[in-house]
Amino acid sequence: TLLLRDDDLENIRVACQWADERVRGLDGTGRELARLHAARLTVSCLWAAGRADDSRAALLPIAVECARHGWIRFLLDGGPFVVAVLTSLREHAARAEGESARMDLPRAFVDAVLSAAH
Repeated sequence: TLLLRDDDLENIRVACQWADERVRGLDGTGRELARLHAARLTVSCLWAAGRADDSRAALLPIAVECARHGWIRFLLDGGPFVVAVLTSLREHAARAEGESARMDLPRAFVDAVLSAAH
């Protein structure tokens, strides 16, 4: 996360690459919590890189898993970028509701996380 603290695009690109490599390295190892941490870092990196659609897509399965276990704190511990992506995901889902979009992420869980963030 130190590479994300400044606006240096090269540092952000490297952080995205490293986070993605970490996720792929944990695939199939049975270390699901470690993989979730790495995936959460990937979300932050994607957001910092200005890749909002990718960051929302990356956060959705993490948030669904957290909702399933009631892990509000896990998302909050991801920091301000994860909270920003979750906020964006909620707004995006609200706009898409009229288009009969389906999301397996309970809105009440998202509201609880965002309420705890403030």
